[in-house]
Amino acid sequence: MADDDGNAFRSSLARAEGRSPFFQLLAGIGSAPMAALLIVLVAVVTWVATYYEGAYGRDAAQVLVYQAWWFNFMFLVLGAAVLCAVVVRWPLRRHQYGFAVVHAGLLTLIAGFAVAGRDRLDGMLEAAPGREATQVELPVDYCAAVVEPAAGPSTGAATAVQAIHFQPIALAGYPSFLRYLVHPLWPVTVPGINRLERPAPLLDLPAAGVAVAVTAVADTARFEPGRSEAEQGEPAVRVELRMRTPGQSGESRLAGRWLTPDADGGQLLVGPLASTFALARDPALARAFAQPPAQVGAGGRLRVCWQGQVHDLDLDPAQSDQKLAAGSCTVQVLQRLEHPGQREGKLVEVPEAEHNPVLRLAISVGDGDKTRRTEAWVAAGALVPPLGEGWPEFLYEHPLWLAGVGQGKGQGGVAMLLGAPDGTLHVRTATRSRGPGPAAAIAGGGGWSGYVVGDAQSPMAVGLDLRWLPRSRPGPEPVAMDPARKDRALRWVEFAVRCGGQERRAWLPRGERAALTVGGMQVLLHYDRGRLDLKRDRGFAVRLERFDEGRDPGGMRSASYASEVTVLADGGERTARITMNEPLRVGGVTLYQTAFRPEAGPDGAPTGRQLSIFTVAEDRGRWLKYGGSALIVLGMALLWWWRPRRPAAAAPSAPTPQATP
Repeated sequence: MADDDGNAFRSSLARAEGRSPFFQLLAGIGSAPMAALLIVLVAVVTWVATYYEGAYGRDAAQVLVYQAWWFNFMFLVLGAAVLCAVVVRWPLRRHQYGFAVVHAGLLTLIAGFAVAGRDRLDGMLEAAPGREATQVELPVDYCAAVVEPAAGPSTGAATAVQAIHFQPIALAGYPSFLRYLVHPLWPVTVPGINRLERPAPLLDLPAAGVAVAVTAVADTARFEPGRSEAEQGEPAVRVELRMRTPGQSGESRLAGRWLTPDADGGQLLVGPLASTFALARDPALARAFAQPPAQVGAGGRLRVCWQGQVHDLDLDPAQSDQKLAAGSCTVQVLQRLEHPGQREGKLVEVPEAEHNPVLRLAISVGDGDKTRRTEAWVAAGALVPPLGEGWPEFLYEHPLWLAGVGQGKGQGGVAMLLGAPDGTLHVRTATRSRGPGPAAAIAGGGGWSGYVVGDAQSPMAVGLDLRWLPRSRPGPEPVAMDPARKDRALRWVEFAVRCGGQERRAWLPRGERAALTVGGMQVLLHYDRGRLDLKRDRGFAVRLERFDEGRDPGGMRSASYASEVTVLADGGERTARITMNEPLRVGGVTLYQTAFRPEAGPDGAPTGRQLSIFTVAEDRGRWLKYGGSALIVLGMALLWWWRPRRPAAAAPSAPTPQATP
């Protein structure tokens, strides 16, 4: 290729010889070695980023690599190199126009990506058959705070509200890209709970004097909240079950969960063991529970705690109506079921059901016109949740658990846990075959470990591990997960709220709310996934009419899928079909058919229909990308058309004949 004077091609660095230092700098930036270095650097970073994504997930790679300032800076330098390569050749000759157009296309393409930026819309829309779909889940999270005086709005102070989108992944403790590069020499641990050295400011409401910050993040945690000790909070006990079967060398973990009185009725049913947890308001019930159980009759014994006294009613299976009177409290047994089961919404005797005796009680408290009445079910082997202040407490002791009498189907053992008013946890265990087992009393913040079935030398054993917290607050329990399945975990964020020189902290799982009182103000925090409302923000909604799935011939794998939808807008309705290769453009956004999953009914059972999942995207730089690509093609054509052509070599002249002497 010839230069301006028709000589051989001259590089950018050659053109800068003898020029000013500024021109030499431009030539160095626009030189071919610099361009090659940048292209290789981008290729290597992108290649390593695929391994980073495999280790920590798509979202972490998106935030910590592709949206990082240094990654964008590489493209900024690449764009500067492209521009300088043209500037050092100015003014251009005709054969350089193609070179300039190609570089203009590259600049336009880079500008398209810059315009799209990190604020481009890229979310997921889930559409159920026959229902409007409007909520697009965004790859960012959302936090909102509502602040008002703790005494209520009647004090005259205004209510302050603020909301923001933020990215917790940047605070979750994932290693930087540079740190990941040296991980073979310096191993990197998967982050669990990442506590920030400095709180990250999030919301500031100066009118109310309230500031909200992020102090810790757990990106992958169990859906069931963990527990930690706190000055204020509710009682909780951690129940861990382990089991060894004949022929098994070691013990395997069956289940582990925190039990609170309000969660699932304080019950955990796993394998051969049922664990129940309740709180006693009256110390008398706790003392009676802690005593070694005595032998009871075939009908069992009902223990009623009323006004600091425990009254026993020995139940006779032959009598259908028994009553216990204790001062102003009367308890009457209305119904006794040995094998309870549900029939037409009622609890009735079902012979084929599990042997789990229950009583239906009629309770009356008070005298004369002030008498209050209620009914309650009491199950053997389970502590009855308190009915509330001013009502008695109950314990139904049955020989099924206490003496090994009346074996039947169902759970083979029980661990009854009772929290006493003094902060002690009392433990009673029993099995249907062996009767009473180990009993224990655990002080606040302590634990207990033992065997309910067998022992360390038995071929068959069921072990129980307990951890007791009289006061606790919910928090995350990190879990190691396959990065491709991180959506099955739950993200937690710890928020710190400051007001009037005071601070309170609270863990919130995504999708939950919490009310905190601090500095005389009540702050309601709402933490959830960021969402875009298509109907409100884009003026349309989508209703899924039908989902079609194509399969490989002779196979069961999905080969294609498509959705028939109705677009509902202010201007009316229209039908459309979205396939894997045919997106739908409406309201300034594009809907791509991405995936599908089975629909589940209210009871969790599959309905036989599919939910369609769309990617909703908006790329403001799309036309710049199209235009840049077109300019590159045009420039390449001009390079070929206006390429310098060497003049044809002249034909050799015939030798001049010499005269004959």
